[in-house]
Amino acid sequence: MMILECKNVIKNYGKNRAVDNVSLKIEKGEIYGLIGVNGAGKSTLLKMVLGIVSLDEGSIRFGDEIIDNRVRAGAMIEANSFYNDQDAFHNLKYFQMIYGEKNDQKIKEVLELVGLSDAGKKRFSNFSLGMRQRLGIALALLYDSSFIILDEPLNGLDPLGIADMRELIVSLQKEKDVTFLISSHNLPELSQVATRFGIMHKGRLLKEVTDKDLKSICQNGQMILTDRDDLNEIRKMAEDVLVVNNKMILTETCDRKRLYKMLEEKGIGILGTEAYELSLEDYFRIIIKRER
Repeated sequence: MMILECKNVIKNYGKNRAVDNVSLKIEKGEIYGLIGVNGAGKSTLLKMVLGIVSLDEGSIRFGDEIIDNRVRAGAMIEANSFYNDQDAFHNLKYFQMIYGEKNDQKIKEVLELVGLSDAGKKRFSNFSLGMRQRLGIALALLYDSSFIILDEPLNGLDPLGIADMRELIVSLQKEKDVTFLISSHNLPELSQVATRFGIMHKGRLLKEVTDKDLKSICQNGQMILTDRDDLNEIRKMAEDVLVVNNKMILTETCDRKRLYKMLEEKGIGILGTEAYELSLEDYFRIIIKRER
């Protein structure tokens, strides 16, 4: 079942095209990881999905209809406007009141889900960053949202907080069938939870790959050690190759026969080769290298 479809979405800020003809689909139960450098257009795309930023062209569809997306998606995009002098329960109660609802039991349920049921009367101003992030997710869950959008949910967290957030996302996906769209710079952590990845660069969606396909591509890589410290020529000419000093890291999809011929023509000697498992960061750098 399709949860979200962005079709040929464009957003301009003056002469700058922040999002350039992006099309993607997210299926129910997926954890979709959106990755890219600063300024790639990730946050702008998420804000358009939520209706915070208007589209210049294209369409965004939830399920079978184009509807008021804010009803269907919970979000933690920027710092939430929680009250510093209130505890977790009363902060969520305030947001319920805004929408004319009153359901204390529901608040207790979502606080239990995100691990904040023991926060008690602790004021938001005294929350750790991890607790603040969890309260943001609790707010997203407050209205039975089956689709949650998170923008950099791991920023500033310590290792324990990152692990806790990762476990929370996975448990909500498995136990509550929550679908996630997550933008994050923390590629090692994102690679542990995402079921599909979208790579954005300069406003465009360059590549989509499932976690299974990515695992295959990365596991069957190769590293080549050369006798040349300067491999700039190869960096520019070779596809699916990451150059690091005098080494080349190849994906499974690299045309190795063509690469070896290129090295021979350039007079670059091979000192040795070995099997190599690429990281998500390696793969990301290879994909965006083509656009530089």
